Amino acid sequence: SEMCIRDSGYTGWLAYGDGMIFVPSGSDILAFNADDLTKLWVGSSGVTSGMQSSCPIIYKDGYIYSGTTYGTAGGGGYYCFDTTDEDPRFPNEIKRPVWCMEAGKGLDNSASFYWAGAAVIGNYLVVPCDDGYVYSVDLEASKSADGGMPTFADKLCPGGEGKKIRNSIVYDEERGRIMFNAAVSRGCLLYTSPSPRDVEE
Repeated sequence: SEMCIRDSGYTGWLAYGDGMIFVPSGSDILAFNADDLTKLWVGSSGVTSGMQSSCPIIYKDGYIYSGTTYGTAGGGGYYCFDTTDEDPRFPNEIKRPVWCMEAGKGLDNSASFYWAGAAVIGNYLVVPCDDGYVYSVDLEASKSADGGMPTFADKLCPGGEGKKIRNSIVYDEERGRIMFNAAVSRGCLLYTSPSPRDVEE
């Protein structure tokens, strides 16, 4: 076993990929060797407006994706890290995000990623948000973001701004559609929308 010296909270969903275990910690992600649990690196997103790591970590093809919220008050961010361990000599190596979208810095101040479970569909990452939008990130184009805002292929707001989307995106490959629900004053609404462009690639 290995002691994780940082707080991962009670919603710390782990992920596995490239022989590593990824652990959320506030607005950071810690990477551990899956064989002996030694720490490999720390991914520091730089997000300051949301410190609760309530999102599942998604791993796909050498990259991880996750986000944060600032409770129910709004504020937070969603980010991507390359999982390559550039310098195995230093377990406290700090990695910067490939891209990051944050409330008040490219997104509305109400943007928050509360239990936001994204889905990778072809070249797109589909991310729900508390501002009522579902964002489709072009993964290939966003690799050159240099830590800034990713490239959006599209964004949907089917229920109107402010309809809090606090769940995971479900992808129906057979019908080529995504499904999610959003909170309203008395219950929730279930939505279905066309998936992002060019998912067949």
